[in-house]
Parts: sequence; C-alpha cells; structure tokens
Amino acid sequence: MARQTRSSISSLEKSLRPWIGELVGDAAAASGPTPLAEWLRDGTVLCALANAVHPRAVRARVERSALPFKQLELIRQFVAACRRL
Repeated sequence: MARQTRSSISSLEKSLRPWIGELVGDAAAASGPTPLAEWLRDGTVLCALANAVHPRAVRARVERSALPFKQLELIRQFVAACRRL
C-alpha cells in the first residue's frame, strides 16, 4: 500500500508542477529538478498561485526570503487567501 501511495504522490506532483508553473508564469522553474515541496517552501509560488486564481487574493508584498519567519508569513497569507476564496 505504501508503495502505491508514493507512486500516486509522485504522479500527482508531476501533473501539478506544470499546471502551477503555467498559472504563475514560471514554467521553466516548474520543470526544474527542485522537489515540489522545496519549490513551494518559501511561499512565493503559493502566493503567486493564489493571485493567479483570484487577483489580489494575497495583498502582502511577495518577495523571496531565506528568513523562516518571512517564509511563514507568506504561507499564512496564502492560507488566509484560500479561506477567503
């Protein structure tokens, strides 16, 4: 069962990456070697995705940062935008 789950997750990741990349306008990064979780980790792609689905869903200034508290804030903004939608 675990093997099937890993396979399903891998398949889902492969289909999500191009879709997200197309929506956020970063198809090159979406096809890169970086794992999906790593690509989404800092919250910038998530915020761009929310704004692509619903303009100005995330009203905060969205900038990449290596600082964990700034990354967490962007992820919070994404979750809040999802709740509002």
